Amino acid sequence: MASYKQYKTIKGNLWRVKAYLGLDDNKEEVRVQKQGFKTKKEAKLYAERAQADFNNKKFLLKDRTPYGAVYIQWLDAYVKSGVKDSTIKSTTGLYENHILPKLGDLPLSEITIDMCQQLVNMWFNKFKTYRRLVNLMNQIFEYAIKKQIVTFNPVSHIDVPVNRSIKSERNVYSMKELKYFIDVLDVVASKKQQMYFTLIAETGLRKSEALALTWNDIDFENKTLTVNKNVSKDLENKLVLDTPKTNTSNRTIDIADKILIRLLKSWKSKQKELLTYFNITVTNDSQLLFTTDTNQIHQPSSPNEWIESIYLKHDNLIKELQTSTPSEEALKLKHVIEKHSLELKPIKRLTIHEFRHTHCTLLFEAGVGVEDVKQRLGHSTIKTTLEVYDHYNKTRATKVASTYYEYKKSLN
Repeated sequence: MASYKQYKTIKGNLWRVKAYLGLDDNKEEVRVQKQGFKTKKEAKLYAERAQADFNNKKFLLKDRTPYGAVYIQWLDAYVKSGVKDSTIKSTTGLYENHILPKLGDLPLSEITIDMCQQLVNMWFNKFKTYRRLVNLMNQIFEYAIKKQIVTFNPVSHIDVPVNRSIKSERNVYSMKELKYFIDVLDVVASKKQQMYFTLIAETGLRKSEALALTWNDIDFENKTLTVNKNVSKDLENKLVLDTPKTNTSNRTIDIADKILIRLLKSWKSKQKELLTYFNITVTNDSQLLFTTDTNQIHQPSSPNEWIESIYLKHDNLIKELQTSTPSEEALKLKHVIEKHSLELKPIKRLTIHEFRHTHCTLLFEAGVGVEDVKQRLGHSTIKTTLEVYDHYNKTRATKVASTYYEYKKSLN
């Protein structure tokens, strides 16, 4: 039996609940009361939870197990389930940085719907990955229910905000822009950087997939490239070659482009020469395509630094061309600009992942089917491929309309 009453505060009207749950083992009455609920519905849920816990002889006020303690139990089971080290690392990072500081010391039984709702609202305003945080917070409560620590999950009763903002347009290169970028690499990039960016532009590889390639992944005779690993970090923060996260990431793709094949062969020879200079002997084809000067695995962030240096160098040479004494390197860039009939202006900038989107979009422009694109890119679901395809179609429709109106205008 429970009674509910609304009362006034300076913050507005709130609800309190008083409930009789029954008799304990000593035949004494057990009652609960609590206030501060924003709605009567929340107060009723609290009373129902209290009654359920009492009926299951796990009266919530007697169980003081903190959220953080249950997290440790859950994490032990999670690690033993066989998930990858990189996944464990990212998951524990989210818990330790965003969830445990707020809930870790609180008994599970005292964490309310309102507390969870406020936390989710804060995440929504701060993080794009807020839904993942909600799911992780929820997992601890579900685990606690499974282990009969509590019988109520407040996260299951919150309203998860929906991001209704319009997605920004995908930033990709057209074929003309990509050809210019590839030619620019020959002027402003190192041989390793030139190889790396030409490769991801022509294959759509993820940046960590490209960093993990070894020469035995390249079949020069059949002109194919096999993806079967990526670069990640283990629990001790060491760089390792790991298996791809999904089965669809394991794939063999065609690399029939003659320029790419020629560049790969040239880089293999040049790399051996560079490593020999540092007294490193390459003995077999398990050698990585891209390594540091000491033949170590590159940090996943390295390509970001490379692309930034390429863009910066290009734009600095553009400025130099506007002076009276441009360098030989600047004049080489001028030749590339004239070859592509372009103006002296800063280069269009993409993130590393946007080279992958570029390859995907250009495949659609070439008439390649959605399923074939999915397999080449290693998308885990067709949904990801279709999102790019949808953007491509919208862009094409805009160009068609523009062309039509320009034609119509020319007839006036």
